[in-house]
Amino acid sequence: MRLARLWIKICAPPERCYALARDLELRRRCDAEAHAIIAARAARGRFNQWEDATWRSANFAVWRSLQPEVFYEEPPISFSEQLPRGLPFSFFHNHSFSDEDGGTLMVHLFKYEFPDGYFPSREFIGMYTDHLLCRRSTTIKRIAEGDDWTSKFTDDDE
Repeated sequence: MRLARLWIKICAPPERCYALARDLELRRRCDAEAHAIIAARAARGRFNQWEDATWRSANFAVWRSLQPEVFYEEPPISFSEQLPRGLPFSFFHNHSFSDEDGGTLMVHLFKYEFPDGYFPSREFIGMYTDHLLCRRSTTIKRIAEGDDWTSKFTDDDE
């Protein structure tokens, strides 16, 4: 199993960062270069515990359907999602949010597994995963630190 970690400091409260990280539309926008669409979802707008969303995306020029689910949630400290049955891989992704100097330290821990020989290079898939996590994190940071987040959420979300 491969492991990717990413830390990012965000000048916004953990509650806001937590809400943004669970937002399905924000994730779809971050994954736009893979032409990601939400094909079906149990969640309404955000991932919640024991909910899943079915994604269709063209990763590596092949259209796939993925159905990750949130299986652990401790608002606003962390949530974890997994893809227990995937073609051709599985993953575990923990998002954690801690208060640090009046802002938030957001940490991604992403474990994934591919069958041997599926990709020509493990380094390539590692770079792709790092790029995806970095893109999502910088988008969350940009929105959380700006004024855009106010149009996405009501007062009772933060």
